[in-house]
Amino acid sequence: MHIPEPAKKGLIDEIRERVEHGDLSEFDHHRFEGMAKKEISRGKPENGYAALGILAYLRGDEKEMRANHEKALAASGYAAIQHYNYACSLGGRACLEEALEHSRLAFELDPVHVNALLILTKILFELRKIKELKERMADWNKMVKEDHPMAEEIAELYEDIEAAETAREEIARDGAIPLDEVLEEFDYAR
Repeated sequence: MHIPEPAKKGLIDEIRERVEHGDLSEFDHHRFEGMAKKEISRGKPENGYAALGILAYLRGDEKEMRANHEKALAASGYAAIQHYNYACSLGGRACLEEALEHSRLAFELDPVHVNALLILTKILFELRKIKELKERMADWNKMVKEDHPMAEEIAELYEDIEAAETAREEIARDGAIPLDEVLEEFDYAR
């Protein structure tokens, strides 16, 4: 799937591209930290702090990650892109409820930010927040001409939910299902 790239690549894009080729070395961390500090001193603190937050995430330092992303948010006036960056780092640390909050804000502040919508749908899927996931998938289908990267997994989830709802309705209507029928349904050999 093709997601549009920014016209001009910045420091965060450089970090992400480098990570695609493997873990950062100590030299890479040091080089990118120096570049981030230059961004801060050159009047772009939101970009510099966001980069430092991402680097802290990559090192596994959650406290520093959070502190730098909070500084990036404040410096940017709580811009959509900084909520998106924070959501990515939080999601990577498995802080899904907080990542959901920031991805929602990113999408609300910039409803044509395809990457914000992508991470939002991925987090909604992981948290099984089906109603909102369906709404955001409708947004995806309006905005993007290609299938969502998780379209198959999401369709399977919808099928599982539908099957569970049908089973609940049958139990409510008919009472408990005999064990033999359940085992037969799953081709369980005794």
